[in-house]
Amino acid sequence: MPNPTGDAKAGMSFHDYCVGSVDTCVSNGLDRAAAEGVVGVVTEFGATTDATRLTALTDRFDDHMASWMFWSEPQKQTPDHPQEPPTGPNLMDPAIVRPCPQAVAGTPQQWNYDTTTGTFTLQYSTRRADSGRPFAPGVVTEVNLPQSNYPDGYQVEVQGAEVVSPPDARILRLTTTPGQDTVQVTVARR
Repeated sequence: MPNPTGDAKAGMSFHDYCVGSVDTCVSNGLDRAAAEGVVGVVTEFGATTDATRLTALTDRFDDHMASWMFWSEPQKQTPDHPQEPPTGPNLMDPAIVRPCPQAVAGTPQQWNYDTTTGTFTLQYSTRRADSGRPFAPGVVTEVNLPQSNYPDGYQVEVQGAEVVSPPDARILRLTTTPGQDTVQVTVARR
């Protein structure tokens, strides 16, 4: 289906319920969105409380650098979900609660979260995806680091940027060091 809006800022919503040995839902959805010149977003997946399956899905979304949101029609797919904000027992933690980049002052190249060790890595070019030019000095990259993933805080190792947020902030903020082409960030549990 072509982009019916003609708006370059439109997005394409797609679901991931692939369960076979060959799972191409994410790549097919993102390829189709790219062909239409829009962003692709996984807007429904899971329909299970199986943490192993949910972790595998969100790992695959990270591998593709795909934006996603969990939604399931029965709404009883999350424990004790009384249609209230996602806190406490309403979260499928740790399967779908994980760190993620919210805003990148450059072009993301990869990110990964290891649910076992709590290690999150992010690598990005400091150049704009649309023009290849660098961002202005002081532009901030933001990484969401949920409290449930880092209950005792975290350590950050950064190459090519500087941390400008307070220690153990829920939103890790970074500014690129002048002259750097790539930034590499590693966050580990304390």
